[in-house]
Amino acid sequence: MFDGKNKKNIEPGIHVKIVEKQNQKTGKLTEGIVKEILTRSLEHPYGIKVVLESGAVGRVREIISSKLDNKNLTKLQNTLEEKLHEGEGLKIEYKSSFKFDVNRFKATGVKTQSKHVEKEISIAVAALANSSGGTILIGVGDKGEILGIEEDVSLFSNQTKELFQRQLWQSLKDFLKDNAFVSAMKMNFSLISDKEVCEIEIPPAFEPIYVHDSTQECYVRIGNRSEKFEPSDFVKYCSKRFSR
Repeated sequence: MFDGKNKKNIEPGIHVKIVEKQNQKTGKLTEGIVKEILTRSLEHPYGIKVVLESGAVGRVREIISSKLDNKNLTKLQNTLEEKLHEGEGLKIEYKSSFKFDVNRFKATGVKTQSKHVEKEISIAVAALANSSGGTILIGVGDKGEILGIEEDVSLFSNQTKELFQRQLWQSLKDFLKDNAFVSAMKMNFSLISDKEVCEIEIPPAFEPIYVHDSTQECYVRIGNRSEKFEPSDFVKYCSKRFSR
């Protein structure tokens, strides 16, 4: 990790975490892309002061990526924005959250985790895998509104994106019980409208993928929905989908 106290390490376009003045006591960091450097001196003991593209002002505490690395981030953001513009369909599914129960929070104001909400991620993965593959965007509402994964992250005692990622991988392994397939998926994180969105890329499966709860459940993507199939219907579907 580069030193945020040294101006030579800072330039417009790099990805950083800053501490804003109002958050100095709590240590809460704000993530974004540097738009302008405000500190005139070559070094500052509390970090170089910058303005982010979002308009936030603060001193750099962490440098996440260089300007060169950030080109890949921009490509990911552009790809995500295209998928958001396209809307839900045969190969794209939006999920408001991973574990955070959005509907309960709206109704009661209480922040809780939900096993049902968590299971919906694995259901979508299985349905897409059993069809032609696709993408799940976590932190995006049904109408394409950017919600971010921050509420999910806040549920964990160690409120970090890394823990969110580990728990999401573990959840997929627990529900799908197919580590080989889970390992073939890709997970990316991108900032959209200053909120972090998790993107899961799901390849088409070479053999049926099931969701394991109290029973073994079968799902297939039809239009913009993950449809549950009865075992007999799923056998018929698989005889065509996975025929060699």
